[in-house]
Amino acid sequence: MSEPVSAAPPVWVRRATRADLAVAHPILMGAFAATADTPHPSSALKLTESDLAEAVEAEILWCLGLNGADKVVGCLQIEEKGGALIFSRLAVEPMSQGRGIGGAVLSWIEGRARALGCRRVVCTARSIYPDNRPFYLRHGYIITGYSGRYGVTDIRTHLCRILPGLGPLSQGPSQPPSQGVAPPRP
Repeated sequence: MSEPVSAAPPVWVRRATRADLAVAHPILMGAFAATADTPHPSSALKLTESDLAEAVEAEILWCLGLNGADKVVGCLQIEEKGGALIFSRLAVEPMSQGRGIGGAVLSWIEGRARALGCRRVVCTARSIYPDNRPFYLRHGYIITGYSGRYGVTDIRTHLCRILPGLGPLSQGPSQPPSQGVAPPRP
């Protein structure tokens, strides 16, 4: 069953099935294709349909589309850990990007987090792409740190959104700095 999202444009989000793999895999590859020719391509490009099938079995792969249409236009992985809802590899097919789908999906993710009793929503974005951090910052996320890969000390930006009204925060690895200020970039 698809869960509607109230933000415009209206989108639906549902758990992926094995039948979605033939569509979800090319969307994921297309969304991260721009990294293929960079010195440090996204590890998402190494994912196979078999890897995504494992995510389907683990019930962490979700598909999304526009309300009123059955077509899958994106996918993401989400799972709950330690009181936080963690999402990764949010991918929207290139032809559907820039239409507000990502923001609508963030609203859905936050609603899902609240329904699960999670106080934090956590994600990681590639630091080298200029649109990544501003997109999340516009949606109320704060930078909680950076991590390295491929010998680049800050290739990943870690972000968190604290959801209001759900009680005290528990301590955890994705806890933002107490001042709400990002640590300095290396």
